[in-house]
Amino acid sequence: MLETTKRYKANRACAFDCYDLQQNDMYQFGCEFEFYINVEKYNFLETIEKIKDEVFNFSNVDILVDISYLPNDLDKNQCIQIKPDQSLQTNGIEISLPITSQKGIKYYIKSILPLIEKYGYTNGDTGLHFHISTVKTDGKNLNFYLVSPEKL
Repeated sequence: MLETTKRYKANRACAFDCYDLQQNDMYQFGCEFEFYINVEKYNFLETIEKIKDEVFNFSNVDILVDISYLPNDLDKNQCIQIKPDQSLQTNGIEISLPITSQKGIKYYIKSILPLIEKYGYTNGDTGLHFHISTVKTDGKNLNFYLVSPEKL
C-alpha cells in the first residue's frame, strides 16, 4: 500500500503551552470531531488544506493529513490528525486531537469548533467523541463523577 499520510511539522512559535500533561494532571483527554465539508460552498481538497493551515496557527504539535487512509504513524496520538472517518460519506472528515490536559482539551475545542462552523456542518451521522483516561499506569479506574462535564 502506498503511504498517503502527509506530516506537517509543528508550529514552534505557537504561544499555547498546555498540550503536555503536567506532573499534577490526573487525567488525560482526547477528542474526535466528525463533520462534513460543505462541498456546495467549498472545494473539498482546498478546504482540507485551509483547515490544516488554520490548525497550524493554534497548535504546537505535528499535523498528520490523510484523506484516503487512517494515519499509521507511530506517534499519531501526539499529533493532530485530519483524516477520513469510515462512518461518514465522501465529504466527511474527522479531526483527532493529541493526548492532552484538561486545559488543552478546552483550548482545542474553542479553536476547532469555529472551523467546523466556517467550512462544514454536522448532522445525525457526525459526532464529537471524548476519550478520558487516567495518566497513571497503576490500573486505577477513571472516576467518572470527578470528571463529569460540569466539573471540567
